[in-house]
Amino acid sequence: DNVGEIEDNENAVSLEIHPNPASNSVSVDYTLPKGFSSAVITLTNSMGIEVYTQKAMLPMDINIENLSPGLYLIKVQMSDGKEFSEKIVKEY
Repeated sequence: DNVGEIEDNENAVSLEIHPNPASNSVSVDYTLPKGFSSAVITLTNSMGIEVYTQKAMLPMDINIENLSPGLYLIKVQMSDGKEFSEKIVKEY
C-alpha cells in the first residue's frame, strides 16, 4: 500500500491507493482536514495530461483498464486549492 501524509497543525491529510501497481482498477481512500468535506480527484499521465477527473467520493474505485501502461499521478484537490498526490503504476 502507498500512503501519503501531510501534517498541518492538528489536521492530518492522507491518501491511500491500492493495489499499486495495478492493471484494472485502483481503490482510493483519503481523509481531509477538519472543515473540508469535498474534493476533486484527478488522474494525470506522465506527460501531464489529465485522463480522469471526478468529484471525490468514499469509497472510490477508478477504472484504469483502458489506460496505457506507465506512471500516473492521482491528485486530491481541496476546495481551498491545496492538493496532495501519490504516484501509481499501471501494468499491462
